[in-house]
Amino acid sequence: MAKFEIEQRGRLSKEKFVELTDFFQKNGQKLEQKNRISLIWCTAKENIAEVKDEEIDLRLRVTNGEGEVVLKHGKWGGKDARKEFSFKVENLEKFWDYLEFVRILGYHNFLVTETIKNDYEYDGVEFSLVEVPGWGYYFEAEILVDQEGIDAANKKIESTVDRVGLEIINEAGYHELLDSINNRPGGRLDLDEIDLEELKKRFDKYFEK
Repeated sequence: MAKFEIEQRGRLSKEKFVELTDFFQKNGQKLEQKNRISLIWCTAKENIAEVKDEEIDLRLRVTNGEGEVVLKHGKWGGKDARKEFSFKVENLEKFWDYLEFVRILGYHNFLVTETIKNDYEYDGVEFSLVEVPGWGYYFEAEILVDQEGIDAANKKIESTVDRVGLEIINEAGYHELLDSINNRPGGRLDLDEIDLEELKKRFDKYFEK
């Protein structure tokens, strides 16, 4: 059965990022560091609010040399409760076949995000401290639950985030954060117009295990 990803977010200064890294290393459990390239289907031209009612979130990504196709379904914003499906790409060479497959189905406009995520477990919440190279920092606080646990998970996240001195952004703030990331040079690509071999060269470092 698919789980629901309960996730809330906020922006971080570099100083707060460093402070939280030290705090979680001392008081939480380090899970892993994720060096990730994500290709996220999106038809918005400039502002993510253009597709705020779109409930399909399709993304292909490579994390620490492991490929994955992810579908999240449901309303999204600063606070999410979405059903999540995840399928591993066992052979990384097949990643490009998956990309071609979704292009043929009509999913050809993608956002490109490169991130370094440091994940920690603290008091029952998974915190990701995220660096977007050349842009800045933000955090995600997440709990994965069955449908009946959604309300309790949101309350748990909110109380824990407040206790560590963070501020959750609302939907408008989340849109602003995404627009700032997505509208950087090279942040968008159209699979119908790009040379796949050039794309492979651009991201080859993520395909090394």
